[in-house]
Amino acid sequence: MYHIFKHPLDEVSNTTIEAQGLYGSRDKLKDRSGKLDHTINFEKDIYREENKKYPRKGQIVQIEGVPMKCA
Repeated sequence: MYHIFKHPLDEVSNTTIEAQGLYGSRDKLKDRSGKLDHTINFEKDIYREENKKYPRKGQIVQIEGVPMKCA
C-alpha cells in the first residue's frame, strides 16, 4: 500500500501508541502490510495536547480529600 500511493508515511512510534492508550495486542493495530497502521499518527498532536490536561498514569491525586492513584 505504501508503495502504491508513492508518498512517505511516518512510522508509528511507541510513544504515540502509549499516549493514545492503545495497550494490548499490537496485532490489532497493524494494517494489511503488517506495519502499525499509519492513521494512528493523525491524532498524535491532539493526544499530546489533551494529555497535558490530565494526571499521568500512576500519579496520586486528591479527590474529595482522599488520595487516589490514577489507573
